Amino acid sequence: MSASPGKGLDIALYAAETIFNFRFADEADGIRPIFHENCLSKQCFDSSCGARPAKGLSEVTEHASASLLLQPNGAVTDPEPMHKARVMLIDDEPAIIEVLEVYLEDAGFTDIVVSTDASRAMALMRAAPPDIVITDLMMPEVSGFEILRRMRADQLLSRIPVIILTGYYDPENKLRALELGATDFLSKPVDPSELVLRMRNNFAIKHYQDDLQQAYQRTHRLLLGILPPSVARRLELGETDLVDYFANATVLFADLTSSANVASDANEARMAQLRNRIFNAFDQFVDKWGLEKINTASGAYMLVGGLNYRSADHARRVVDAGLAMLSIAEGEAVEIGADVQLRIGAHTGSVVASVAGPDRTYYDLWGDTVNVASRMESTGIHGCLQISDVTRGFLGDDYSVEARDVSEIRGEGAMSTFFVFGRGS
Repeated sequence: MSASPGKGLDIALYAAETIFNFRFADEADGIRPIFHENCLSKQCFDSSCGARPAKGLSEVTEHASASLLLQPNGAVTDPEPMHKARVMLIDDEPAIIEVLEVYLEDAGFTDIVVSTDASRAMALMRAAPPDIVITDLMMPEVSGFEILRRMRADQLLSRIPVIILTGYYDPENKLRALELGATDFLSKPVDPSELVLRMRNNFAIKHYQDDLQQAYQRTHRLLLGILPPSVARRLELGETDLVDYFANATVLFADLTSSANVASDANEARMAQLRNRIFNAFDQFVDKWGLEKINTASGAYMLVGGLNYRSADHARRVVDAGLAMLSIAEGEAVEIGADVQLRIGAHTGSVVASVAGPDRTYYDLWGDTVNVASRMESTGIHGCLQISDVTRGFLGDDYSVEARDVSEIRGEGAMSTFFVFGRGS
């Protein structure tokens, strides 16, 4: 709505004078309500009261925006974001909507969405979520209370500030609105300067909430980079000593090496790039198959099945992952013409899992099962997946398996081991 003289403005002026008892005066920068600083009466707009005339709404908003964006170091950023905010007005009285539009436009707001039909308000909000909502309480069909309830139950709209502006002001209504999630409560008639400053305060709170949410999301992404999702969640909920025992899990080690005999910085750099590319490809299917990556170190990739994603077929899942890893490594090496080899070993048994490191947190596994899985990898051959007889027992007859001679495994003694070549006999 434009603030220039015309039919729309005449309606707004009439509404303000008859409904809100405001007295308007012509001034150099346009028609606007007269209100006064230091005057305790909201309905006193008469200069004869002795109160000092207040600044115009646009000046109030400029100050409010600057206050909103005051940084901890004392610097003030561009106040423009407050003016660019999308404001939604909900009221079944068109005249009141027009008055509020005049106030907001005079304060510098340009993106104003209005609804005199509260039953359509939620659809409008979902189509283009506003930055703040100003709504009446008592409206036909859908009340302001119901709008609040629906917004707070809607993930898209739940954090939007809502200011209640009502002529039915009583403690019971106010408490009920606040309980439903209203962020502020004002009664009609409203002082325009107070409305703008209340909006400023709501924007400030929302601004800090958004900062906190973004900080949480960054922290959450970092945690997910080093911890399984379920473990990260437990840390976020306040657990400190995370030590878990798992009676049955399958651990896999994969070692990626180059067969190049000449060591050089150039070869090492190329190997590091290829390793990152292949390991990133491994990461893509770890979650898909319900497995968990534990770590990567010195060219080795370690994963486990049967921990926080509980599954009776974890041995099969890990073996399937190992076969896919061999295929991925071979394909990537051929594509870029690199001479690399992957050697994989796996074993099934009990493990202890815990979060370690107070400053540089990491998730790790301990126990004899981890040691045996590592030996399965180190005593294997390149291009093959070697498993222990324990893991072999979980596979059934669905895999192509070849028994090796009994091997002496350091720290474990004589063990029967097997190569797995794929699914099928």
